[in-house]
Amino acid sequence: MVLLKRFLIRYIYKLIQLRAFIFRPKSLGVRAMVFNKQGQVLLVKHSYRPEYFFPGGGVDKKESFAEACTRELWEETGLQVKKWNLFGTYRFFAEHKIDTIILMVSHDIVDEDDLKVDNVEIIEAGWYGVDDLPVGIHPSYVLRIQEYKEGRNPVVGTW
Repeated sequence: MVLLKRFLIRYIYKLIQLRAFIFRPKSLGVRAMVFNKQGQVLLVKHSYRPEYFFPGGGVDKKESFAEACTRELWEETGLQVKKWNLFGTYRFFAEHKIDTIILMVSHDIVDEDDLKVDNVEIIEAGWYGVDDLPVGIHPSYVLRIQEYKEGRNPVVGTW
């Protein structure tokens, strides 16, 4: 059943990419850069993409950026945070899309031991040292972590 769900998610992802190619949609999304007490950053791996990412997704109507980050973090990892801060805003033009990404940061995890994945959309999640990132992290996320290490925020730029 899990394999069937993963297959369907990959298929739907390909359809979304086709739609983006045809219509060039604009979207608004959030990403959550979350750190634990040891200064490690949280990264997730989706079943439909080979790279590691920050948790995140689309912002629903009438939802604040902080609310969207809270919801996405909970859905993807089971974690909760007490407080969000704006780290930066970015534009993303790859994959035939025009995305605006709001990057929020938090150091206030309620309980980092609550980390869990559904093994359908998210197949892996873990804490990584900012100087010991996993092989396969998406290059944009390496840049965001570098900006964080250099104390460069708020950042406005291209993802």
